[in-house]
Formats: sequence, structure tokens, C-alpha cells
Amino acid sequence: MTEPVAYAARPSLFSRELVWRLEEGFLVCPDGRRVALGDIARIQTYEVPGAQMAFGGGALSEPFERCVIKLRHGRKVTFASRHFLGFGRTESRWPTYNRFVDQLVDEVRELDRGTKFVAGMPRGLWVTWLLIVVAAAALALLATVYLLSLVIIRNTDLDQWMLGFFILIGALPGVTFYTLLRTGWPRQYDPRDISNPPPKLKE
Repeated sequence: MTEPVAYAARPSLFSRELVWRLEEGFLVCPDGRRVALGDIARIQTYEVPGAQMAFGGGALSEPFERCVIKLRHGRKVTFASRHFLGFGRTESRWPTYNRFVDQLVDEVRELDRGTKFVAGMPRGLWVTWLLIVVAAAALALLATVYLLSLVIIRNTDLDQWMLGFFILIGALPGVTFYTLLRTGWPRQYDPRDISNPPPKLKE
């Protein structure tokens, strides 16, 4: 019999610490629901965009990841690797979260019930962040063009460092977009295929 595995975290400022457990072929939710692992239709994990800038706590190398479990019947189960301590204070629980998700994936895979394993953001969230990045890049480009027009057309004295700063700001959204496009789009993977692991396991 597999030893029970548990993961505990406080998902928001307005909730208590919740505990999820794996027990004898079931995922036990904080509300007491016992979800048979064979009833899981999809397990999707993704890193929350911009989380390192928005939240403190934990090592910068530890991602803020969310796991969304879609059932064949019933509502979704969601938990994340970040634990809220209080207003503006969080801590990373990545090691225990990662072990729990890995164990969950292993047990569900062994059942071989056609569960889909997906790494990457939900498509709607990916498109939303794409629009944000495009809008930020457009604004930065307009600001850069305006500053160049001041220098070239109106012969305004503008320090070179200031112009370079705005050009750099204009280029940053492009870098963000590339990273988002490369790692954020949802991709299905096979946990048994060690030659093509999900993004979080790649070097």
C-alpha cells in the first residue's frame, strides 16, 4: 500500500491553510471530497506569469506554479506552490508541492485511464497575457518614436542615456513575449516519455 502523501498551503489571504492528500487511489480535497484518481480527465500545471515581481518570499529560482485538475464529473481541483503568510507576505512551498504533483502524476499515469497531462497556461490566460505584452510593447514603441521625433524634428536636446533607456524599455516586452510564447503555450506530454519531459523538468 502506498504511503499517504499530503500537501498543505494557504491559497489566499482570505482562506485558512488547506490540505490535499493522496490516499489509496483517491485525491482527498480540503472539503472532504474523495476524488478517485481514475476520474481525473486532465492534470495541467503552469507557472503563474509575473509572480516573482508581484509576490515576495521563497528563492527566486523557485517558480510560482499552479496545478489544475479537471475531473470527468464535478468541479475542478486547484492548488498552487505559493503559501500566503499575510498581506504582502508569501513563502514558496515548491519542494513539497513538486513532490505531491509528481506523486499524483505517477499514480494517475499507472492507472492508464486516458488522462491528459498538460504543461503550460490555459489558452485564455495565455492570450490575455499576450494582449498585455503587445499593448505594453506598443506603448513603449510610441514613447520611443515620440522621443526620437523630439530629437530629429524639433532638435530638442535629449540626453543619450535617456533615449537609450526608453529604447531598452521598448525592447523588454519583446523579450517577455518570446519567453511567454516559448514556455507558456499549453502542450500535452506523456510522463512515460523521459526524452520529452514537461518544461519544468527540462534543463
